[in-house]
Amino acid sequence: MLKKTKLVLLILGGVFALSACMSVQQIRDRRIASNQELFNSFNA
Repeated sequence: MLKKTKLVLLILGGVFALSACMSVQQIRDRRIASNQELFNSFNA
């Protein structure tokens, strides 16, 4: 019983961590898309 609970909590924690990373990536992509000229002006 306790092992099942730990497994479920680990899976839920992993899903939340991944969704947080994806939302940060989406925010970054939106900022680049809204200011494409500025983004392209930086030298890589």
